[in-house]
Amino acid sequence: MRNVIAEKLLITQQPVSELTVDKGDMLVVTCEASGFPYPVYAWFRDDNKLSLRHDGRLVIDKAR
Repeated sequence: MRNVIAEKLLITQQPVSELTVDKGDMLVVTCEASGFPYPVYAWFRDDNKLSLRHDGRLVIDKAR
């Protein structure tokens, strides 16, 4: 059995707290973190899950 050592989560890039885009524009929000086990990013709006990703990016093709 192999010993696995956990690594503390370190957030290296926070998403911006406010962002304005025009209706129909693409929206990209990024968060970056390191650690082990590897971070998984969950994006929410009003308690509704929008996306679950491993790369820390939320992409909305056409904002509304």
